[in-house]
Amino acid sequence: MEKDLNLFFADELRKRTLTEEQSLTLQELLFPGWDDDPNKARMESIKDMTTAYTKWEVEKSKKPNIKKEKPMTDEEIDALASIM
Repeated sequence: MEKDLNLFFADELRKRTLTEEQSLTLQELLFPGWDDDPNKARMESIKDMTTAYTKWEVEKSKKPNIKKEKPMTDEEIDALASIM
């Protein structure tokens, strides 16, 4: 259930454009700063998120960029069949 919920949230995030405030809230939820001083805690959060984002970018750049092909439509299949 928990994994499905995580996938659901990820799919929902892909569909939306977050405001700056929403992005900051999500950042602080995923990368909380633990200092008692709110400003220092926010700086810790930014640092942790930036480090994680940089690692994510590196991993993403290592993966081959494979585009998914759209399946042929019935009309395209019929046209191809008529040629053969």
